[in-house]
Amino acid sequence: MNRVPFVRVVALLAIVLLASSLLLPMIAQAEHSADHRFRVKGKVTRANGQGIADVKVRAYVQGSSIDGQDRTACTGVDGSYLIQLHMHYDVAETEEKVSEDDSGKTVLVELVGSSISRDFITGPNYPVDLEAWGVKVIDFDSVDPGGLTYCSSIFSPSFWNTYGIPLVVVVVIIVAVAVLFLRFGGKKSVGGTLSELPGIGRAKMDELERLGIRDLRTLAKADPQYISDNTSIGHKHAKKLVQKAKERLAEQHAPKADTA
Repeated sequence: MNRVPFVRVVALLAIVLLASSLLLPMIAQAEHSADHRFRVKGKVTRANGQGIADVKVRAYVQGSSIDGQDRTACTGVDGSYLIQLHMHYDVAETEEKVSEDDSGKTVLVELVGSSISRDFITGPNYPVDLEAWGVKVIDFDSVDPGGLTYCSSIFSPSFWNTYGIPLVVVVVIIVAVAVLFLRFGGKKSVGGTLSELPGIGRAKMDELERLGIRDLRTLAKADPQYISDNTSIGHKHAKKLVQKAKERLAEQHAPKADTA
């Protein structure tokens, strides 16, 4: 296997795993106009102020069964979340009258899996932005992460308590195997290794391996001038190494004398 593709595959897998385990909170689907959207946002933090990632947060209109008025989101890596509810607001200045006005309704925001919740009443007194007619900030401070529901089990404390140490061991083994594979090229030497030749150290072996010369057979076929032009090995030394590789291969293929 060629080194470069192997490195690319390992890097790609690492990126995919990282992205899948650190997903940012998903925003609910957008409604067709700003006066049909009400947003709830905030942060979930520990007692020390550190955000808690991947916590499932739910916001819903009390007593409502309307689609879009009961939604959940997952906190991001910094503990922040954003939930968009489909709620109407009848703005007098608009040309089109809204059939239902959802201002004055009670919205509950809770951390799923716990008894922690907040509530508020919607109305025109909330800040607005270009995307919604109202925005309410609900922060959850000094939260114990042990009693929450997580969108991905990898963020759950129970997951790390159970699988943390074995997972770290597996990761260390995978990294060690990858390093060894990249270090030695993943190819079996043909005709013997370069270390069998006198006068060649680890540094010179590394230079030859970067040229694709990893064993006696490839060295015996190599051009001394090519080696000297692309390494710190002088031309005379390169000629000697190539000659020694040829002699060693010849010795390996020479018929053994009958000792009987």
